[in-house]
Amino acid sequence: MGELLLCGATGDLGGRIAARLVERRIPFRALVRPRSDAAALRSSGVEVSVGDLTDPAGLDRALDGVRTVVTTANGMGRNLAGRGTSPSSGSTATGTPHWSGPPRRPASSGSCSSPRRA
Repeated sequence: MGELLLCGATGDLGGRIAARLVERRIPFRALVRPRSDAAALRSSGVEVSVGDLTDPAGLDRALDGVRTVVTTANGMGRNLAGRGTSPSSGSTATGTPHWSGPPRRPASSGSCSSPRRA
């Protein structure tokens, strides 16, 4: 599979990005929440990883082999309530993926350094 992870692929903007990637035959993995309907992604041949930006173990699985992360997922409401949704640590198995999306809190124990903007 590709080295690209798309977070938010079942949402409005993320869905449009996913459709463009599929049209252009760019392989990618989509991180989708457990309650999201990922049937259209799966039927388009997209590798689906079920998890959440707040779940370190699920995020590590989704990041396996990934070099670039594109996210349209946001947790503004949770961030305002003090429960941030941006990853706080990266995958120890994949090194430092390129992060394109909302800012992350600094890594506390993972191997990811500060994200670079695309």
